[in-house]
Amino acid sequence: FPTSDIHVGAQGKGPDNPNRKKGEEEEITPEKFLKGLVQQQTEVTKLMMEHNKQTSLPTRAIIPFEGDPLNYTQFMKAFRHAIEDKTTDAEDKLHYLGQYTRGDARELVTSCALMEPEEGLKEAK
Repeated sequence: FPTSDIHVGAQGKGPDNPNRKKGEEEEITPEKFLKGLVQQQTEVTKLMMEHNKQTSLPTRAIIPFEGDPLNYTQFMKAFRHAIEDKTTDAEDKLHYLGQYTRGDARELVTSCALMEPEEGLKEAK
């Protein structure tokens, strides 16, 4: 609700007034201003409540990938949700990928760490 061009107190020049000239600053009553302010506060409160719901969820555990092809898809979905969606840095993603792999899979990821991060991440996946 923009307030920079609003002058509270003048009546008859609101957006619904057919006598208002194009380009003329909108002037509203104190009641309309307060109504808009309350609407903004309600929207912010809704957003904060939704954020609190999401942050209060338990952390999703990533079961480390040990190289079994049957577990790869499930692992990558969990990894994308928990790690990749939260950072854009390929080096960080590659580091975390190494952290959540075991055995031969981890050796592969570790060897990819010597490459450029974007290329290494692509190869490690």
